[in-house]
Amino acid sequence: MAFRRLAILDLSPKGAQPMQFAKGRFTLCFNGEIYNYLELRDAFGLSELRSTGDAEVLGELLAREGERILPRLRGMFAFIWWDEREGELLAARDRFGMKPLYFQDLGGSGLTAASEIKALKKLCDVGELSRRAVRQFFRWACVQDPDCIASKVESLEPGQYFRWSARRGMLGKSRFAAAAWDGETGSWDRPKSSQIEEVRERVIESVKTHLISDVPVGIFLSGGLDSSIIGAVMRHLGAGRIRAYSVRFGGGSRLVDESSIARRSAEFFGAEFYDEEVTPESLLDDFPHFVESLDQPSGEALNVYLVAKAAARDLRVVLSGTGADEFFGGYRYLQMMALGFRLPFFRLMSPRVRAAARRLFESLPPTVQSSRLLRAVLILLGPRSGGRIYQSARTVSPVSVLDSLLDDDLKGCGGQSARGGRSSPQRGRGWRRLVANCAGFGVALYLPNMLLRDSDAMSMAHSLELRTRSLTGGSLRR
Repeated sequence: MAFRRLAILDLSPKGAQPMQFAKGRFTLCFNGEIYNYLELRDAFGLSELRSTGDAEVLGELLAREGERILPRLRGMFAFIWWDEREGELLAARDRFGMKPLYFQDLGGSGLTAASEIKALKKLCDVGELSRRAVRQFFRWACVQDPDCIASKVESLEPGQYFRWSARRGMLGKSRFAAAAWDGETGSWDRPKSSQIEEVRERVIESVKTHLISDVPVGIFLSGGLDSSIIGAVMRHLGAGRIRAYSVRFGGGSRLVDESSIARRSAEFFGAEFYDEEVTPESLLDDFPHFVESLDQPSGEALNVYLVAKAAARDLRVVLSGTGADEFFGGYRYLQMMALGFRLPFFRLMSPRVRAAARRLFESLPPTVQSSRLLRAVLILLGPRSGGRIYQSARTVSPVSVLDSLLDDDLKGCGGQSARGGRSSPQRGRGWRRLVANCAGFGVALYLPNMLLRDSDAMSMAHSLELRTRSLTGGSLRR
């Protein structure tokens, strides 16, 4: 077992890993942060510990409780826990998939596990490119776990753990939690003032928890509501020096530049603002390292790479508003759904007319079907299914387009539909339930497979810890 440490809590050698427990019986390798480790330390009476960080608390809890402790962990984590006496390994990943865990069961030869596929490639044959994963990438702009771009490697899904025995091999996987959109639709009928107060309390508590660190904490600032609110809460909580980072595009780029808005937000809550200029020349210089750091292909990773590069010059920890759009309905397709239910023309349209409109859309040339505007209209036309609406909104290349572009080997090899096994159906009626179900698919699929995966890989490429979901805190389904 090996570990390369990015020291955030307990900077002394006492926090080094791998860490052993019970006189050498257990060994822990743990990637991430347990934000409620102080509460758990007190709750279980762990007063006499060697270190002041979260790794030793986690190890002591695993030694006492085993996998029973997993639902009580609040944070981002992936770990492996080796029991020398029993010859068994326990591996787990946090409920939202903020930290990755890749593994390969080698049968009688053993098991390899790591936080990067590149590490596994140093240890064993990870196989060829997965045809299923390639198709998924062209369909969704990301690979959906448990699949990996390497055919012999598997990704542990969010909220899962497995046990493996040196004598008997894989003992099976289980789920200790499932991410869910916390939109109990009945709560929407509460007075607006009480909803505002509850959101305010939860956001303040979540940001406060994410600020726990033995090194300075900064923020990625886009100028949007999510990151701006986090910055304002940091100031409200009494944070001293707040450093905010953004990127601006120079060299005649036509990309949307939000740095001026971000600067005004930073000035509002009194942060030091740093904007990194990105030019075509600098991007070409960075591109080889960017691609090398990806681990799995993605359509949205570059922006995180660039701003992480800027922040890593000064800091080792930053906060991000990633995840807020899923929990607060910030995406346009969710807003289009709500609009469709409010407009009489769309609400009163008969199922036959809706079906005819969809058939007309599907008969259009593939390049026309790829239009985001037309797909938005299709959302308004139906179907009234959360899963299908999510697929329509998130699809980059429709199946018909893929079949016209990809060779025969990549046709029909799977990966054509979004998997919703971790998305919990929401209670309620009408458009509220539909919005809740669509948001649930986003939390279970888009968030871990693209946004969180990109955030971790691109920040770790610069030895920077990116704490996402600071704005929402998260939700849990047992």
